[in-house]
Amino acid sequence: MLDLAPRVLAPVSVLLLVAAVACGEDDPGAATPAPAPACGDGRLDPGEECEGFDLRGATCDALGLAVGTLACNAECKLDTTGCGGKCGDGVVQPGEDCDGANLNGKTCALVSPTAIGALGCSADCHFLIEGCSEPVPAGELAPCTPGAANDCAAPATCVTTARGSFCLEACDLASTAGPCGAGRYCEDVGGAGACANVPATGAGCTARSGCAGAGDTCIPTFTSATGAPISTCAPSCPATEVGKGQGSCAAGLSCVAIADGPAEIESPTACTAATESTDCTVANGYRCNPVPSPAGEVMRCTRPYGQCAPVTPLYKFDGSAVPDTLLCDRARPTRGAGKCGLASAAPLANPARVDCVEHFAGTPEIGVCTAFCDSAVMDAPAAGGPAPEGSCGDGAICKAPAAPELWLAENEPRAIACTEADLAGCGADFKRCVDLGRGPECVRAVKVCVPN
Repeated sequence: MLDLAPRVLAPVSVLLLVAAVACGEDDPGAATPAPAPACGDGRLDPGEECEGFDLRGATCDALGLAVGTLACNAECKLDTTGCGGKCGDGVVQPGEDCDGANLNGKTCALVSPTAIGALGCSADCHFLIEGCSEPVPAGELAPCTPGAANDCAAPATCVTTARGSFCLEACDLASTAGPCGAGRYCEDVGGAGACANVPATGAGCTARSGCAGAGDTCIPTFTSATGAPISTCAPSCPATEVGKGQGSCAAGLSCVAIADGPAEIESPTACTAATESTDCTVANGYRCNPVPSPAGEVMRCTRPYGQCAPVTPLYKFDGSAVPDTLLCDRARPTRGAGKCGLASAAPLANPARVDCVEHFAGTPEIGVCTAFCDSAVMDAPAAGGPAPEGSCGDGAICKAPAAPELWLAENEPRAIACTEADLAGCGADFKRCVDLGRGPECVRAVKVCVPN
């Protein structure tokens, strides 16, 4: 048996070799020639404009046609039948909102049902709504552009006057019978009469308009860039009450000066600071102040207009109020939250003077609102002027706080030196020795109106 093995295996090896060669002729992994490029094979081949959804980035717009749907046909050529005509041909095609003057029947009502004006069309055939707007309500005295259809609501028309062009509903300036109806008045606009709504609280007003709000007065509240005063409807108070608390204002309001507002000038006569008491009627609130003029700054007797306004409450100086919640702006002590006064159930009727007083060392622009009643730190009282010492009015008393923060030095401006151990040189009321920045000197606590 052992001698026969080599003769049996030899023919089997030959058969395996033949089979392997035969199988190689049908091997699917063997290299085959690439098929020729053909439209529809899913590949974008050279010479094809497109293939299926691959348009080589082409669009209707890029071909100079109106926006639409570009496609690829069976020959791999771009099919433009889904594109509109060229933008600018005056015909609204698929994908176009409009074309030139052809707005496809649309108006500014596209923006809102009440919008008026001129709807436009862009160079790429889309709507332009910049010319559309809501009409100006009748009686608003709004400026307008002559010839523009979108500026004035009927019955007002755009009329050019000596002061400019305004939406006007004509009325007779000489008539005293209320020619414009209830809640309206006849305004003088450059010599032309125009019906306008009587302004509400906070709205601009004129000498003719009056104010709709109860207790409102037309007050000059600031000066325009041209130097003309601009007035606003607001509760007013006499200039003599400015800075003194509630005065004639309603509960919770104080009479404050209108910061940066136009000054009420007593007369055109010049004044000086040295002769202020004789040049100006100080008792009526007039003081000698610089006033701008075409020739430069001049000195005139002026007083601020008074306005009733919500205020920053007064600081009690007795620990019952937290100073941080009562801060005022010393740069603009009569504006916004910096306005000083007393907001309580019993506001001060007539404190001597209310000021925004520096409170934090090193931060002079921040203070707390303080009502002084100490005549020594006030202007000299005059007839009808500041309240005398001890008179704070309802809701407060005049006293030196137990923990005073404000001090008055003796014999200003010359300091009287002292030590806490030796106060013999100090006056009867100046029995404290405090360094106010010039060294230890005799001082006494300043009396203030403390709410009770």
